[in-house]
Amino acid sequence: MTAAGREYLVVIAGLLVGSLACVVLAGSGWATAELTTTLDTTDIQVAGRELVPIAAAVGWLGLAAVVAIHASRRIGRVVIGMLLTAAGLAVSGWAVWRALDLKAAAERAAASGDAVPTVTGTAPAAAIGTALAGALICAAGIATMLRGSRWPALGRAYERPATREAATGAAPSPREAWGALDRGDDPTNLAAQDRVDRAE
Repeated sequence: MTAAGREYLVVIAGLLVGSLACVVLAGSGWATAELTTTLDTTDIQVAGRELVPIAAAVGWLGLAAVVAIHASRRIGRVVIGMLLTAAGLAVSGWAVWRALDLKAAAERAAASGDAVPTVTGTAPAAAIGTALAGALICAAGIATMLRGSRWPALGRAYERPATREAATGAAPSPREAWGALDRGDDPTNLAAQDRVDRAE
C-alpha cells in the first residue's frame, strides 16, 4: 500500500471514531437531576443532545462523509473537508463550553414549568469525550482539504477503458480489455474511436 493509501485509511479511521463517538455521547446522560414540584420529586437524566444539540447531527455528517470522501475527487474533497472542519470545530467548542460549567447548564436544561431542578450528579467525561470527538472530525476535515487530492478514489476503478485512455493517453491494460469484453464491449473499437475523436 502506498503512503497516500495509508494516510487515507488513518484519516477515515479517525473520522469514523470521532463521528460514532459524537452520536453515542449525544444520547448518553451528562447529568442527573431531581425535579421537585408541590406534589412529588422526579429523577431525570440530562442527555448530551440537550446540552450540545448539534453533536448527533455532526456525528451523522461525519459518517456520511466517510462514503462521500471515497466517492469524490479533488474539488469535492475540498468542500467536504471544509464542512467537516467547521462542524468538528463547532461541536468541540460547544462541548468544552458546557464542560466548564456542566452543573449550571444541566439545571437550565432540566428546568420544566414550575418544577425546580436540582442536579445530583454530572458526567464531565462525556462532555470532554464529545470535545475530543469533535477535534477528531475537525482534524479529518483539515487533512481532507489539504491532502485529499492525493488519496485513492472510487471513480478510477469503474471508468470505461476508453475514458481512462483519454485521461492518461495510454491504451487499456490487458485486465481492462478483458473487463470490457466481459461487459460486451470491444476495447479495440473503443480505443480506436477515441483516437479518431481526438484527431478530429
